Amino acid sequence: MCPSRRPWTRPLRADRNRLLRERWKQVQQAAILKDESGFAWGTRQNIGPVIAPNAQQALQLISVLAVRPEAILDVPARQAGFIRLLTQTSWRSLGVRPLMLLNATTLPGRRDLVFGPASLAYG
Repeated sequence: MCPSRRPWTRPLRADRNRLLRERWKQVQQAAILKDESGFAWGTRQNIGPVIAPNAQQALQLISVLAVRPEAILDVPARQAGFIRLLTQTSWRSLGVRPLMLLNATTLPGRRDLVFGPASLAYG
């Protein structure tokens, strides 16, 4: 599963192939939806990116990866339905981090498909 051969950068509307290749080197677990419409990666403590068509499928993906009790998943605030689903399981919210943009009012791409970025630092 080479990240550069998959169309998974489309939700972000930017060429993130290099970033994903470097992130892939850190991945210890991965999950892909059967129809390849979504995926999630996990490292020792962090889960992300999580890309899925809807909140239910995103939850299915992370349930495969979240086997460690101290797993961390950053969730965009716009994914309120997904956050509700997570809190109905054993996940708990630790707060909301601000998202600040310079010279822009919104982020590009299909952000509705992003249920967990690779890291908040990556966007």
